Amino acid sequence: MNLRPLMCTLYAVMHLGACSNKNEVLPADPPFAKIPTTQKLSTQFPEVSGIAPSFTQNGHLWMMQDGGNPTRISLVDRSASLVRHVFLKGITNRDWEDMIIMRNPGQNVTEIYIADIGNNNAVPQQPAIYRFREPASSTDTVQDITSILFTYPDGQHDAEAFLVDPVTMDIFILTKKESRSRIYRIRFPYAANGPAEFAGELPYNTVVSATSNQQGTEILVKTYAGIYYYKRAAGETLLQALLKTPESLAYQMELQGESICFGAENQGFYTIPEMPLQGDQLLSFYKRN
Repeated sequence: MNLRPLMCTLYAVMHLGACSNKNEVLPADPPFAKIPTTQKLSTQFPEVSGIAPSFTQNGHLWMMQDGGNPTRISLVDRSASLVRHVFLKGITNRDWEDMIIMRNPGQNVTEIYIADIGNNNAVPQQPAIYRFREPASSTDTVQDITSILFTYPDGQHDAEAFLVDPVTMDIFILTKKESRSRIYRIRFPYAANGPAEFAGELPYNTVVSATSNQQGTEILVKTYAGIYYYKRAAGETLLQALLKTPESLAYQMELQGESICFGAENQGFYTIPEMPLQGDQLLSFYKRN
Protein backbone atom coordinates (compact mmCIF):
# COMPACT_ATOMS: atom_id res chain seq x y z
CA MET A 1 0.00 0.00 0.00
CA ASN A 2 3.02 2.29 0.39
CA LEU A 3 1.60 4.13 3.42
CA ARG A 4 3.60 5.49 6.30
CA PRO A 5 3.54 3.43 9.53
CA LEU A 6 1.42 5.95 11.45
CA MET A 7 -1.17 6.09 8.67
CA CYS A 8 -1.24 2.30 8.53
CA THR A 9 -1.79 1.99 12.26
CA LEU A 10 -4.60 4.56 12.22
CA TYR A 11 -6.20 2.77 9.28
CA ALA A 12 -6.14 -0.53 11.11
CA VAL A 13 -7.62 0.95 14.28
CA MET A 14 -10.38 2.69 12.32
CA HIS A 15 -11.34 -0.61 10.71
CA LEU A 16 -11.24 -2.90 13.74
CA GLY A 17 -15.04 -2.94 13.94
CA ALA A 18 -15.44 -3.51 10.23
CA CYS A 19 -12.96 -6.37 10.26
CA SER A 20 -14.83 -8.28 12.89
CA ASN A 21 -17.38 -10.86 11.91
CA LYS A 22 -20.37 -10.68 14.23
CA ASN A 23 -21.19 -14.31 13.55
CA GLU A 24 -17.67 -15.63 13.91
CA VAL A 25 -17.09 -18.92 15.71
CA LEU A 26 -14.48 -19.02 18.46
CA PRO A 27 -13.17 -22.61 18.49
CA ALA A 28 -13.18 -24.33 21.87
CA ASP A 29 -10.23 -26.44 20.76
CA PRO A 30 -8.26 -24.12 18.47
CA PRO A 31 -6.49 -25.80 15.55
CA PHE A 32 -3.38 -23.61 15.91
CA ALA A 33 -1.33 -22.19 18.76
CA LYS A 34 -2.57 -18.96 20.34
CA ILE A 35 0.96 -17.64 20.83
CA PRO A 36 3.40 -17.86 17.91
CA THR A 37 7.10 -18.58 17.98
CA THR A 38 9.06 -15.75 16.38
CA GLN A 39 12.29 -15.23 14.51
CA LYS A 40 13.87 -11.83 13.87
CA LEU A 41 14.71 -11.28 10.22
CA SER A 42 18.43 -10.70 9.84
CA THR A 43 17.71 -8.42 6.87
CA GLN A 44 14.92 -5.87 7.09
CA PHE A 45 12.30 -5.77 4.34
CA PRO A 46 10.44 -2.44 4.65
CA GLU A 47 7.31 -3.44 2.73
CA VAL A 48 6.70 -7.20 2.82
CA SER A 49 3.36 -7.84 1.15
CA GLY A 50 3.46 -11.59 0.50
CA ILE A 51 5.11 -14.83 1.69
CA ALA A 52 5.01 -18.43 0.48
CA PRO A 53 6.82 -21.63 1.48
CA SER A 54 9.50 -23.08 -0.77
CA PHE A 55 9.02 -26.63 -2.04
CA THR A 56 12.43 -26.89 -3.71
CA GLN A 57 14.41 -25.73 -0.67
CA ASN A 58 13.05 -27.33 2.47
CA GLY A 59 12.32 -25.06 5.42
CA HIS A 60 12.74 -21.86 3.44
CA LEU A 61 10.24 -19.10 2.66
CA TRP A 62 9.84 -16.76 -0.30
CA MET A 63 9.03 -13.11 0.37
CA MET A 64 8.11 -10.23 -1.89
CA GLN A 65 7.74 -6.49 -1.40
CA ASP A 66 5.05 -4.00 -2.31
CA GLY A 67 4.96 -1.67 -5.33
CA GLY A 68 7.91 0.60 -6.01
CA ASN A 69 10.40 -1.94 -4.65
CA PRO A 70 12.72 -4.08 -6.82
CA THR A 71 11.08 -6.60 -9.15
CA ARG A 72 12.33 -9.63 -7.26
CA ILE A 73 11.46 -12.23 -4.65
CA SER A 74 13.69 -13.08 -1.69
CA LEU A 75 14.45 -16.42 -0.03
CA VAL A 76 14.97 -16.71 3.73
CA ASP A 77 15.95 -19.82 5.69
CA ARG A 78 14.67 -21.39 8.93
CA SER A 79 16.52 -18.82 11.03
CA ALA A 80 14.96 -15.95 9.04
CA SER A 81 18.29 -15.12 7.42
CA LEU A 82 18.40 -13.88 3.83
CA VAL A 83 19.69 -16.54 1.43
CA ARG A 84 19.40 -14.67 -1.87
CA HIS A 85 17.29 -12.50 -4.14
CA VAL A 86 15.80 -13.76 -7.42
CA PHE A 87 14.94 -11.14 -10.04
CA LEU A 88 11.87 -11.38 -12.29
CA LYS A 89 12.48 -10.15 -15.81
CA GLY A 90 9.89 -8.65 -18.16
CA ILE A 91 7.32 -7.53 -15.55
CA THR A 92 6.96 -4.51 -13.26
CA ASN A 93 6.30 -4.25 -9.55
CA ARG A 94 3.42 -1.80 -9.88
CA ASP A 95 1.52 -2.81 -6.74
CA TRP A 96 2.29 -6.41 -5.74
CA GLU A 97 -0.01 -7.37 -2.89
CA ASP A 98 0.02 -11.14 -2.35
CA MET A 99 1.79 -14.31 -3.41
CA ILE A 100 0.90 -18.02 -3.47
CA ILE A 101 2.80 -21.17 -4.33
CA MET A 102 0.99 -24.16 -5.83
CA ARG A 103 1.94 -27.62 -7.00
CA ASN A 104 1.16 -28.16 -10.68
CA PRO A 105 0.40 -31.91 -10.80
CA GLY A 106 0.22 -31.91 -14.59
CA GLN A 107 3.84 -30.83 -14.89
CA ASN A 108 5.10 -32.16 -11.54
CA VAL A 109 6.49 -28.73 -10.58
CA THR A 110 5.64 -25.97 -8.13
CA GLU A 111 4.64 -22.55 -9.41
CA ILE A 112 4.59 -19.13 -7.76
CA TYR A 113 1.74 -16.70 -8.38
CA ILE A 114 2.15 -12.97 -7.66
CA ALA A 115 -0.92 -10.71 -7.58
CA ASP A 116 -0.43 -7.20 -8.93
CA ILE A 117 -3.92 -6.16 -7.83
CA GLY A 118 -3.53 -3.18 -5.50
CA ASN A 119 -5.41 -0.02 -6.46
CA ASN A 120 -5.67 2.39 -3.52
CA ASN A 121 -7.42 5.14 -5.48
CA ALA A 122 -9.58 2.94 -7.77
CA VAL A 123 -8.04 4.48 -10.89
CA PRO A 124 -8.20 2.79 -14.30
CA GLN A 125 -5.36 0.29 -14.49
CA GLN A 126 -4.70 -3.30 -15.51
CA PRO A 127 -4.76 -5.88 -12.68
CA ALA A 128 -2.63 -8.95 -13.30
CA ILE A 129 -1.54 -12.26 -11.82
CA TYR A 130 2.00 -13.42 -12.70
CA ARG A 131 2.83 -17.13 -12.71
CA PHE A 132 6.22 -18.81 -13.03
CA ARG A 133 8.02 -21.98 -11.99
CA GLU A 134 9.54 -21.85 -8.52
CA PRO A 135 13.22 -20.90 -8.93
CA ALA A 136 15.79 -23.64 -8.37
CA SER A 137 18.66 -23.09 -5.95
CA SER A 138 20.94 -22.05 -8.81
CA THR A 139 18.51 -19.53 -10.37
CA ASP A 140 19.15 -15.81 -9.92
CA THR A 141 16.77 -14.48 -12.62
CA VAL A 142 13.41 -15.78 -13.85
CA GLN A 143 12.56 -14.92 -17.45
CA ASP A 144 9.72 -17.31 -18.32
CA ILE A 145 6.70 -15.63 -16.71
CA THR A 146 3.03 -15.96 -17.70
CA SER A 147 0.83 -12.88 -17.26
CA ILE A 148 -2.82 -13.54 -16.39
CA LEU A 149 -4.64 -10.30 -17.17
CA PHE A 150 -8.26 -9.81 -16.20
CA THR A 151 -11.02 -7.23 -15.84
CA TYR A 152 -13.71 -6.71 -13.22
CA PRO A 153 -17.33 -6.66 -14.40
CA ASP A 154 -18.25 -3.59 -12.33
CA GLY A 155 -15.34 -1.14 -12.35
CA GLN A 156 -12.04 -0.89 -10.51
CA HIS A 157 -11.36 -2.50 -7.12
CA ASP A 158 -8.59 -2.35 -4.55
CA ALA A 159 -7.56 -5.90 -3.63
CA GLU A 160 -4.68 -7.33 -1.62
CA ALA A 161 -5.54 -11.02 -1.40
CA PHE A 162 -6.22 -13.98 -3.66
CA LEU A 163 -6.49 -17.76 -3.68
CA VAL A 164 -5.80 -20.44 -6.28
CA ASP A 165 -8.01 -23.51 -6.01
CA PRO A 166 -5.66 -26.53 -6.28
CA VAL A 167 -8.58 -28.65 -7.51
CA THR A 168 -9.92 -26.49 -10.34
CA MET A 169 -7.05 -23.95 -10.70
CA ASP A 170 -9.65 -21.16 -10.60
CA ILE A 171 -8.31 -17.90 -9.11
CA PHE A 172 -10.33 -16.02 -6.48
CA ILE A 173 -9.66 -12.31 -5.85
CA LEU A 174 -10.73 -10.93 -2.44
CA THR A 175 -11.28 -7.18 -2.39
CA LYS A 176 -10.47 -4.89 0.51
CA LYS A 177 -12.38 -1.63 0.82
CA GLU A 178 -16.05 -2.48 0.34
CA SER A 179 -18.21 -2.78 3.47
CA ARG A 180 -18.03 -6.52 2.79
CA SER A 181 -15.02 -7.86 0.92
CA ARG A 182 -16.11 -9.16 -2.46
CA ILE A 183 -15.06 -12.41 -4.10
CA TYR A 184 -14.31 -12.46 -7.84
CA ARG A 185 -13.49 -15.66 -9.73
CA ILE A 186 -11.20 -16.07 -12.74
CA ARG A 187 -12.04 -19.44 -14.25
CA PHE A 188 -9.42 -21.85 -15.54
CA PRO A 189 -8.26 -22.00 -18.29
CA TYR A 190 -7.47 -18.31 -18.03
CA ALA A 191 -8.68 -16.26 -21.03
CA ALA A 192 -6.59 -13.43 -22.47
CA ASN A 193 -7.65 -10.41 -20.40
CA GLY A 194 -10.81 -12.31 -19.52
CA PRO A 195 -13.56 -11.34 -17.07
CA ALA A 196 -13.42 -11.94 -13.34
CA GLU A 197 -16.99 -12.78 -12.37
CA PHE A 198 -18.55 -11.64 -9.11
CA ALA A 199 -19.02 -14.75 -6.93
CA GLY A 200 -20.04 -13.59 -3.45
CA GLU A 201 -19.15 -11.59 -0.35
CA LEU A 202 -17.40 -12.21 2.95
CA PRO A 203 -19.02 -11.01 6.21
CA TYR A 204 -16.07 -8.67 6.92
CA ASN A 205 -13.70 -6.38 5.04
CA THR A 206 -10.08 -5.10 4.97
CA VAL A 207 -8.83 -8.45 3.66
CA VAL A 208 -5.06 -8.18 3.14
CA SER A 209 -3.92 -11.76 2.45
CA ALA A 210 -5.19 -15.30 1.97
CA THR A 211 -3.79 -18.79 1.61
CA SER A 212 -4.84 -22.43 1.39
CA ASN A 213 -3.02 -25.66 2.02
CA GLN A 214 -1.90 -27.64 -1.03
CA GLN A 215 -4.96 -29.90 -0.91
CA GLY A 216 -7.34 -26.94 -0.72
CA THR A 217 -9.01 -28.36 2.39
CA GLU A 218 -8.02 -25.48 4.69
CA ILE A 219 -8.18 -21.75 3.97
CA LEU A 220 -6.90 -18.76 5.93
CA VAL A 221 -8.08 -15.22 5.25
CA LYS A 222 -6.25 -12.37 6.99
CA THR A 223 -7.45 -8.86 7.81
CA TYR A 224 -5.49 -6.23 9.71
CA ALA A 225 -7.16 -7.28 12.95
CA GLY A 226 -7.73 -11.02 12.63
CA ILE A 227 -7.36 -14.34 10.87
CA TYR A 228 -10.32 -16.43 9.71
CA TYR A 229 -10.12 -20.19 9.23
CA TYR A 230 -12.27 -22.18 6.82
CA LYS A 231 -12.46 -25.95 6.37
CA ARG A 232 -13.49 -27.31 2.99
CA ALA A 233 -15.54 -30.48 3.20
CA ALA A 234 -15.30 -33.36 0.75
CA GLY A 235 -17.22 -32.54 -2.42
CA GLU A 236 -17.40 -28.85 -1.53
CA THR A 237 -16.10 -26.13 -3.84
CA LEU A 238 -13.65 -23.54 -2.60
CA LEU A 239 -16.31 -20.88 -3.05
CA GLN A 240 -18.82 -22.86 -0.99
CA ALA A 241 -16.21 -23.15 1.76
CA LEU A 242 -15.53 -19.40 1.71
CA LEU A 243 -19.23 -18.61 2.06
CA LYS A 244 -19.52 -20.58 5.29
CA THR A 245 -19.12 -19.01 8.74
CA PRO A 246 -15.40 -19.15 9.61
CA GLU A 247 -13.60 -19.75 12.87
CA SER A 248 -11.65 -16.80 14.26
CA LEU A 249 -8.06 -17.68 15.16
CA ALA A 250 -5.84 -16.13 17.82
CA TYR A 251 -3.57 -13.51 16.30
CA GLN A 252 -0.98 -11.19 17.80
CA MET A 253 -1.54 -8.02 15.84
CA GLU A 254 1.37 -6.76 13.75
CA LEU A 255 2.16 -3.30 12.42
CA GLN A 256 0.45 -3.46 9.03
CA GLY A 257 0.53 -7.26 8.91
CA GLU A 258 -0.33 -8.11 5.31
CA SER A 259 1.12 -11.58 4.72
CA ILE A 260 0.13 -15.13 5.63
CA CYS A 261 0.92 -18.64 4.36
CA PHE A 262 0.81 -22.27 5.45
CA GLY A 263 4.16 -23.98 5.92
CA ALA A 264 5.27 -26.43 3.25
CA GLU A 265 4.74 -29.40 5.58
CA ASN A 266 1.36 -28.04 6.76
CA GLN A 267 2.45 -27.96 10.40
CA GLY A 268 1.19 -24.42 10.93
CA PHE A 269 1.14 -21.00 9.34
CA TYR A 270 3.36 -17.92 9.13
CA THR A 271 2.69 -14.20 9.31
CA ILE A 272 4.99 -11.21 8.97
CA PRO A 273 4.41 -7.43 9.21
CA GLU A 274 5.02 -5.12 6.31
CA MET A 275 6.80 -2.67 8.60
CA PRO A 276 9.54 -3.44 11.16
CA LEU A 277 8.48 -2.67 14.73
CA GLN A 278 11.10 -0.68 16.68
CA GLY A 279 13.80 -1.95 14.36
CA ASP A 280 12.75 -5.61 14.59
CA GLN A 281 10.82 -7.44 11.89
CA LEU A 282 9.53 -10.71 13.30
CA LEU A 283 8.48 -13.77 11.34
CA SER A 284 5.75 -15.48 13.40
CA PHE A 285 4.83 -19.17 13.22
CA TYR A 286 1.56 -20.50 14.66
CA LYS A 287 2.06 -24.23 15.15
CA ARG A 288 -0.78 -26.66 14.51
CA ASN A 289 -2.18 -28.12 17.74
